[in-house]
Amino acid sequence: ADGAPGHRRWALLAERGHGPDGPVMAAAAMVRKLMSGCCAPGARLALDDLQLAEVEAEMAPYAITTKIEPL
Repeated sequence: ADGAPGHRRWALLAERGHGPDGPVMAAAAMVRKLMSGCCAPGARLALDDLQLAEVEAEMAPYAITTKIEPL
């Protein structure tokens, strides 16, 4: 809140055998976004184009939960 850098940990828990689905969630979210026409295709960092909430939305059909913890 004061402008100083902070450190956080993002934890992911996959249950009921859904662990192998976890690594592709960010890619699926980015493909969905590119298909909507909101950003130009091409190689680049996705940090400016993709929000954590969009990745978490891809996890909704799976038994995958996340949390952010301060360090």
